[in-house]
Amino acid sequence: MIDMTTALQHLLDATRPLESEPCDLRRALHRVTCESVRARWDAPPFTKSLVDGFAIRSQDLRDTSSNFSVVGQRTAGSNETLSIGAYQTVRIMTGAQVPPGADAVIMQENSQTVSDPGNQLPNDELEGTDATLRFPQVALRGPAREGLNLLRQASIYRLGDVVIPVGHYLRAAEIGLLAEIGREVVEVCRMPQIGVLTTGDELVELGQPLSPGRIHNSNGPMIAALCREVEATPHELGIVHDDQTKIESIVRSALDQFDMVLISGGVSVGTKDFIPDALEACGVRRVFHGVNMKPGKPLWFGVYDRTSPEDPTRRCLVLGLPGNPLAVFAGFQLFARTAILIMRGFPPISFGDEPDHGVGSVNPQVHPLRHHPLGKTPHTAKLAAEYRSSFDRPTWVPCRWLAKGSSSDEIDLVEWCGSADLLSLASAEGLALFPTDVTYNAGTPVKVLRW
Repeated sequence: MIDMTTALQHLLDATRPLESEPCDLRRALHRVTCESVRARWDAPPFTKSLVDGFAIRSQDLRDTSSNFSVVGQRTAGSNETLSIGAYQTVRIMTGAQVPPGADAVIMQENSQTVSDPGNQLPNDELEGTDATLRFPQVALRGPAREGLNLLRQASIYRLGDVVIPVGHYLRAAEIGLLAEIGREVVEVCRMPQIGVLTTGDELVELGQPLSPGRIHNSNGPMIAALCREVEATPHELGIVHDDQTKIESIVRSALDQFDMVLISGGVSVGTKDFIPDALEACGVRRVFHGVNMKPGKPLWFGVYDRTSPEDPTRRCLVLGLPGNPLAVFAGFQLFARTAILIMRGFPPISFGDEPDHGVGSVNPQVHPLRHHPLGKTPHTAKLAAEYRSSFDRPTWVPCRWLAKGSSSDEIDLVEWCGSADLLSLASAEGLALFPTDVTYNAGTPVKVLRW
């Protein structure tokens, strides 16, 4: 049996991002990039006005006011050939390209008609081709300075700059940025395909009647839902009863189809716990079996290296989860979720003094592994009340937040009846870790696996 951090490190060592695939921009939301995306042009591609107003030479308006001859008008998207000289101006709209010779824009609010100095030049009367004929001169208030109300060409990024790095989670803002640089397709990591298998003679599918000693299969739907929460695609393989031959048959097929196989039940040391032997018979290389945690001690992890000539480099990860629902949930959140996110392209977490693999640098505010409870920067919360831990190994206890969004989070522990208690799990908002069997005073900070 190994400790949780060592187990997680073994999993990280075995997990790789999946291969890249081209993805249409409109389907790329929440995907992770497999390429460094570079700008195809400057942004903005030309110097543009930030306001509605008048483009001028700043040297012509060093004082409080001067008169200017209006020589034309430029709106966003227009490409009229215009330039200005001394004491000339072009009426310009927000987003329009600043004409040659101009280095400042005076806001519309700081303009007056020369023919009627008491009137600001109206926006509506400037619309149309005869605007410069109706108002050939304007008085503009200063002083002006070079660059006033302008956004210079390439001030946001330049041609060839990396605008989105490898391993970046694509949100709506990044989709907009990709569209801005003209990318219709982006290379992203393929989405993981997960096989979900539940085992146990006591299980029956939903919709089937329960006979004495039988229970419904809750683990299969729960694992599938957990996969969807991290945007992997689950494939429920149903229930297989405690028969090693049948288990091997289903597992062999799954190993060649999926990126990961998650199995619940049958991984302990009971007379019908056939999963470890069945997996090794199918060629799955065991990495570890048994983790010093509660619930979830019998957790099994292994790797199946595919040898088919069509795909010689891919592998299938296999995680055997204990059958009790809380053990399934904790094992998934600590291990399966971590592996799936790395398969999707997220940089892995780091421990202690290890170098940061990128969690702190690539979209840190949205990186889903940033606050992994076994990583460098776990979520912590203070106990609202004293708690006496009497467990013989590190234990995850259901908890809920007392004051969401407060600067000092406090948690209250949910009363639970052990690792089979799904009601307590449904009432919880996280799992609090208690490493040793001592009394924890109110206010003691503890690590929390939150969701």
